[in-house]
Amino acid sequence: MKKQRREKSDRYRSIGQKQMTVLIVSVLLSILLFSGYFFFSVRQNSVQEYVQRSENAVDVSVHNIDYYIENCISSARSIYVDNDIVSLLSQNSRGPLTTGQMEQIYSYLQTVYYSTSGSEQIFLASLRLSQSFLYIAKYLQSSATELSLSIEELPSFSSWRSLYVQPTHTMSSYGHVTRFDAPVREAPDELVFTLWFPVYNLPQGDEVIALVAIDFPIAFLNQNCQLVYEDDEQMYIADMGGMILAASDETAIFRNLAEICADGARLQEQAASYYIADGQLALQRQMESKYLNWKIVKTVPLEKIYRTNLIQTFVLITVFLCGLGVVVAINASQVLHYTKPLRRITDYMQTIVRNKKWKDVSPLSSYVEYRGNDELGLLVTTFESMLSTIQYYIIQQYELELAYIRSTLKMLQAQINPHFIYNTLQCFATSALKKQDLEQYHLISSFGQMLHYAMVLEPVIVPLQAELDYVERYLALQQMRFKHEADISFSILPGTDICAIPRMTLQPLVENSILHGNILQVPGSILHIETQQIGNMLHVSVVDNGKAVSSQLAQQMHERVVCLRQTFLEHTAHANSQPAFVPLQDIFSQDAGGRASIGMENVLLRLLLNFGKDCEVSIFANDLGGTTVVLQLPYRSLG
Repeated sequence: MKKQRREKSDRYRSIGQKQMTVLIVSVLLSILLFSGYFFFSVRQNSVQEYVQRSENAVDVSVHNIDYYIENCISSARSIYVDNDIVSLLSQNSRGPLTTGQMEQIYSYLQTVYYSTSGSEQIFLASLRLSQSFLYIAKYLQSSATELSLSIEELPSFSSWRSLYVQPTHTMSSYGHVTRFDAPVREAPDELVFTLWFPVYNLPQGDEVIALVAIDFPIAFLNQNCQLVYEDDEQMYIADMGGMILAASDETAIFRNLAEICADGARLQEQAASYYIADGQLALQRQMESKYLNWKIVKTVPLEKIYRTNLIQTFVLITVFLCGLGVVVAINASQVLHYTKPLRRITDYMQTIVRNKKWKDVSPLSSYVEYRGNDELGLLVTTFESMLSTIQYYIIQQYELELAYIRSTLKMLQAQINPHFIYNTLQCFATSALKKQDLEQYHLISSFGQMLHYAMVLEPVIVPLQAELDYVERYLALQQMRFKHEADISFSILPGTDICAIPRMTLQPLVENSILHGNILQVPGSILHIETQQIGNMLHVSVVDNGKAVSSQLAQQMHERVVCLRQTFLEHTAHANSQPAFVPLQDIFSQDAGGRASIGMENVLLRLLLNFGKDCEVSIFANDLGGTTVVLQLPYRSLG
C-alpha cells in the first residue's frame, strides 16, 4: 500500500503543467480575494449610498411640501388685505348675510383654493357671525350654514402667526350638507390632514374672529414623496410617537411602526437612522419642516440594494475570467515554447542512457533546435559541450587503459634484462673483491648502484643529496674513460640537501659539461656544483671552466626555454578549460639545439610538470671561461 502511494506521489509531471497550475491557481485566488473584497466593500458602500440618496430625496420632498404649505399660508392670510371681509367677520350681528357678502366670502375661499390646488376643501368658521362656510374643490361646491362646532372643538391659537396641523383623520363636512352626506354616497370617506389658521381683528385687537381650515388628502403627501420610494419599497409618514399618518400602503395608516417594521422599536431611538433586520433595510429621517413635526420611515428589501452590487461583481468576475483566459493562453504558449526543448533534451538523454552508446552519439544541436540567446540556449550549448567532454574522457580512458596494458607488458619484459645485468655486475664486483682488486670493485659497484638508481622509477621526487650521490658515481665512471681528471667540488648550503628535486635532473647538466665543455679532455678542468636559497626559491648552479657557450647559442637556448615554458603554460591552461590529449612530443621539438638543447628542455619540462610556472633554467658563459647552468625551483623540504 505504501509502495503504491509512493509511486503515485512520484508520478511524472512536466514543468509546464506545474507552471500552468501555479499560474491558474494564483490568478484565481487573486480574483476570488479581490472579488470578495470588492463585493463586501461595494455592498457596504451601496447601503451607505442608498441611505444618502434616500435622505436627499426626503429633503427635496419636505422642501416641496413646505413650499405648498407656505403658499397655502400666504393665500389664507391674504384675508388681512381685504378690509371688507375682515370688517364683515368682525361684526357681532347674527343675521343672514346678503348675496354680496356671501360672494365676497366665496371669492376668498376660491382664491385660497386656486393657490393650493392640491386641497380637498376649504372651511371658514366665523365666530362672531356664528356661521361657517365650506368650499368643496372636488365638486366646485360652496356651502354656508350655521356654525355647529363648539369653541372647545376648535383649536386655540396664541397669535395671528400661529398654525395648527391636524394629523391624518377622516375628512369631515363640518356640519354642511354635501354629496358625502347624500343618502347614497358617491365616494368613500377620504383621509386628510388639516391646516388651521386663525383670523384676528387686526389691527384693532387680538381677538380671534374666525378660523380657516384647509383639508389636504393623504395622496398629497404621497405625491410629494414620490422621490423617496419606488414601487417595491414602502414609505411611512409617522408622528413622533410612531403612529402612521400616511403611507404608500394605505392599510398601514393609523397603525404603529412597531407593528409594521421588523424590530420597529429601534425606530424610536433617535440615534438609529437606519438598521438592517429580516432582510430589509429600515431608515428614518426627521422631516426638517417648519410646519410638520413628523418623520419619514422607509423600508426596502436588501436584495434590491445588493442587486446592483451583485451585477457589478458578476461583470467584474466575468472580465477577470476572460482576462485569465487570455493570460493563460499567452503563458501556455510561452511555457510550451520553453519546455519543448527541455522535453527534447530529456528524451535525448534517456535514449542515450537506455542504449548506452556514449561513443556514437549524434550532436545535440541536430536533435534540439533552439535559437534563443538566453538561459535555455546556454543550457543547450553547455549540455552539448558536456557531452563532447564525456565522449573525450571515454575515449581517453579507453586509450589510457590500452596504454597502461602495453606499458605494463613492456615494463614486465624490460625488468628481465636490467635485473639480469644488475645481478651480473654484482658477480663481477664479487670476483674483483676476491682478487683484491678494490679499484675495479668500486667501479663495478658504483655502476651497479647507478643502474639501480636509474632503473627504479619511483619515487619521482627525491632529495637533492640523492642526485648529488648519483652525479659523483657518474663522474667517477666518466673519469675512467678519459686521461685527465677534473677538480670536482660541491658547495651545498646546509638544509638544501633535503630539498625536493625530480630524479635525474643534475646528470644531464653534468653530462653537457663533459661532452660539450670537454672538461675531462684537458688538464686543470673544474666542475663545481653549488646551492643557494633566495627567498622561497632554491638555486642550483653547475659551473665548469670548459668550452664556453657562445652568446649566440646562449641566446637561442634562452629563447627556446622561454618558448618552451610559454607553450607549456598555454597548453596547461587550454587543457584545464577544455580537455584535449596532446602528446608531449608534439609540444617539445627535438631538433637543432643538439643534445644540450634536449637535455635542458627535458630538465625544464620535468621541473614545470612537478613544480609549476615558477621554475626557470638559464645558461650563460662565466668568468672562468666556461659555462654556467642555473636551475631555479621552489624550495620544498623532504625532511
